Amino acid sequence: SSSDSDSDADAGTGTDAGTGTDAGTGTDAGTGTDAGTDTDAGTGTDAGTDTDAGTDTDAGTGTDAGTGTDAGTGTDAGTGTVGGSPGVINQTGIVTAVRFPSDQPGIEEIFMSAGFVEVNDDIRSDLDVENEFDQVIDTCEIDDFDDGGDFLDFDETPFSLSAGETITVTSAAGTYATLLMNSAAGLIVYIPEEELVSPLPQNLIVDIPGDQFPAFSNVSIPNVNALDVSPTPQETITGNTNFQWTGTTQTFSFLTIEASFDTNTGFVDVVCIARDDGSFSFPANISSQVGGSEASFVDISRTGFDVVFNGDSQLLVFNIFEQIEQ
Repeated sequence: SSSDSDSDADAGTGTDAGTGTDAGTGTDAGTGTDAGTDTDAGTGTDAGTDTDAGTDTDAGTGTDAGTGTDAGTGTDAGTGTVGGSPGVINQTGIVTAVRFPSDQPGIEEIFMSAGFVEVNDDIRSDLDVENEFDQVIDTCEIDDFDDGGDFLDFDETPFSLSAGETITVTSAAGTYATLLMNSAAGLIVYIPEEELVSPLPQNLIVDIPGDQFPAFSNVSIPNVNALDVSPTPQETITGNTNFQWTGTTQTFSFLTIEASFDTNTGFVDVVCIARDDGSFSFPANISSQVGGSEASFVDISRTGFDVVFNGDSQLLVFNIFEQIEQ
């Protein structure tokens, strides 16, 4: 009943209540006696049939129900893919690792950064990352298209947040990077205190101490391999080109292909988001417009990402390999 959902002391701190990998999807999370108190409790069979269990304010938003210390900051709280997604988000953090090929064979230039924002209106209602991803994958647009697709849709200017003094990125060998807070003109960004060493280690973990933006612990940065796209950005690319590469089985991985074509009517700039399955051709609306015209500039990158949640905050982690035309 709803009275049990509001008063149960274990409503938000149990393993299945919002802290584990199965925070929003496990059997117990939606069907147990305390199901109405879990953030995703309204999705279970029993939780959705009890009127009070899915609508009671305390059932999904109380301190212990899904936003308490144990609910969002435990070791396992940030490791599940879209685990425990709440229905409303008004804070977003982004941690990004970017790799560029250098002039030295086998050596990459590496940069990392982080930023955290808040908006007054909800960033997402009933957030469904996989659905958002599917809407932009294997599509192209001309001129006006943001790298990575429309995963974040701000209707107003975000307010920059502090997430603590430093953000730590670790590998199996120990601390790989320490990102320090830098603030100027009301904007807070986190950048490395020193130059990062190539190669970028595998299985990196991010720990955020929290401040205005909450703490996230043990968040994995997806591993991303270098690209082997054929043709390469240095070769001839037209609107009829079919790109081939070794794909991945990662759920959230995509290629961004940017190209500028010199056509009879002027330059046409195209940005495409391609599923990382090993093959991509420009869709008919693009190939018909640029035809056999050669691209004067091409940039191809591979991005792996994941998103985790803590209360009304989401953290997106990106790992990008950027293959710029030489």
